[in-house]
Amino acid sequence: MKYDMLNGIKVVELGRILSAPYASKLLSDLGAEVIKIEAGDGDPYRQLPPKIGNESAWFANFNEGKRFLKIPDLKDWASNVDVMEALKTADILIENFKPGVLSKFGLDFVSIKKLNPKIIYVSISAFGQEGSLAEKPGFDIVVQARAGYLIDYYNEKEIIHNPHVYISDYASGLFAAFLATAALLRKERKAVHIDISMFDILVNWSSIFYAITYHDKTFGQLIFKMDPVAYPYGVFKTKDGKRLVIAVVGPNMVKRFFEAFKEEFVKEKLNVEDFLSPLKFKELHKKVAKVIRRKSFDKIKETLDRYRLPWEEVKSGTDLINDHYLIERKLFKDIITQSGAIRVARTPINIKL
Repeated sequence: MKYDMLNGIKVVELGRILSAPYASKLLSDLGAEVIKIEAGDGDPYRQLPPKIGNESAWFANFNEGKRFLKIPDLKDWASNVDVMEALKTADILIENFKPGVLSKFGLDFVSIKKLNPKIIYVSISAFGQEGSLAEKPGFDIVVQARAGYLIDYYNEKEIIHNPHVYISDYASGLFAAFLATAALLRKERKAVHIDISMFDILVNWSSIFYAITYHDKTFGQLIFKMDPVAYPYGVFKTKDGKRLVIAVVGPNMVKRFFEAFKEEFVKEKLNVEDFLSPLKFKELHKKVAKVIRRKSFDKIKETLDRYRLPWEEVKSGTDLINDHYLIERKLFKDIITQSGAIRVARTPINIKL
């Protein structure tokens, strides 16, 4: 469903892969007209499987509802009447090229501002437009590594797994859409350059952890291994091999959790105060995990529900396809293409008009 909040707003996208296409897709869902300019072979996501006919599900997911203008090469943009018109009349331009690349073609902020004095120019990059790392190439996993997000995915002997959600791409897309929309509300509309750094955002999203580490280095070794202010807060395995998350936060909830399994915890020589001391969490986790492993999934969830404690089964992508709550919330939709229908998750905008 398209909304009309941004009707009359024109967005030009010079984007590839994920962050910029996602940002402009959000604006499109709110009613903006989005014109995506592609050079050469176009967005690499056009080639990614799975494909329905000639249509990539990846590309369709992030580019539905846009108008496409194709040119042989970026250097040819000024000779294309449609591209020139789009740039002159756009309210917003969103790009995610490596800093410095677009200036070679006269498509940087300074050049476009001369063409369009009111343009809201949004640049998304791994490490920002300025700084010693500005020109360092980087995709999501590079940014996550630098920001400390990958420490749980690896150990000294092996790669456990790579993160399957490109969090810095989605986060930077959200920030781009949010700040571009905010810029539209300025009383005096004039050209502005918004610098979105994927790295900056991930650092901001973990600001409390960095602050704790800065002020108390004892927690530094625990910080990305376990939430230092709450326990249990993680994944556990049950007797029948299922996995579930238990999230207990705050003294009152901790007391209920202890009561829920009090008999077993007493046998393990645990008391409720142990659950409130972050320095004991590593040893505590071994004992709690042992208690959970002794019981079936159904017994554990029944107990947690009885004591009003947050939990959820760890699901796979395959599980989600038939998840009743996704269906209930109408989170899937079909994008109709010339090659057939492509099922994707809709943008989670829920506004009653």
